Amino acid sequence: MKSPTVKIGLLLLAAIVLVAASARWYVRSHRFNAGFFAVQLGDSKELVRAQLGEPSEIVECLHPKDESDLQKKCSEESWYYSFIERWGFSFDKKGTLISKTHNVLY
Repeated sequence: MKSPTVKIGLLLLAAIVLVAASARWYVRSHRFNAGFFAVQLGDSKELVRAQLGEPSEIVECLHPKDESDLQKKCSEESWYYSFIERWGFSFDKKGTLISKTHNVLY
């Protein structure tokens, strides 16, 4: 049987972990939101990364048969994730931002 001191220590540790995880989520989400609105179409990939940091994921663009003209220009996508949100930035072959998106994942 655990002593009251151990139980209190474990509860305190769990509370600290919960507060730290919540703070990390809030800071990341705020940074990505601010960066999302700060960068504009036509900005360079380097400028986007300077504003938001390194992306969580970098993927080649998908090219479905019925793609739009904008989709045809897409060469690479950078994705940033924070808990239930994601921010995406699409670049052409020259590294120019051609579209951006923000989703809340359920």
